[in-house]
Amino acid sequence: PASLTYGVLDGIAQELYNRYLTMGIRKSAIVASGNGMRKNRHLQRITAEKFGMELELSALTEEAACGAAIAGSAAAGTMSWRQAVGI
Repeated sequence: PASLTYGVLDGIAQELYNRYLTMGIRKSAIVASGNGMRKNRHLQRITAEKFGMELELSALTEEAACGAAIAGSAAAGTMSWRQAVGI
């Protein structure tokens, strides 16, 4: 069971890393979000090792709800998309 569990977690981290590589940007730290990452220290460690950089957890604990509220506000016109993404 331990090997299977590690394989699944490593696969998750590899998928995230592959997506990062396709973005064509390079950063020195990553910020992770979501309960899957937040509540699994093994996934955090594997992901940090896969990326070769420090992993930080998002300061927000309800990232999806916050993102939905920001997107809704931008769509309603009460916030510009530039404000929504912080630029």
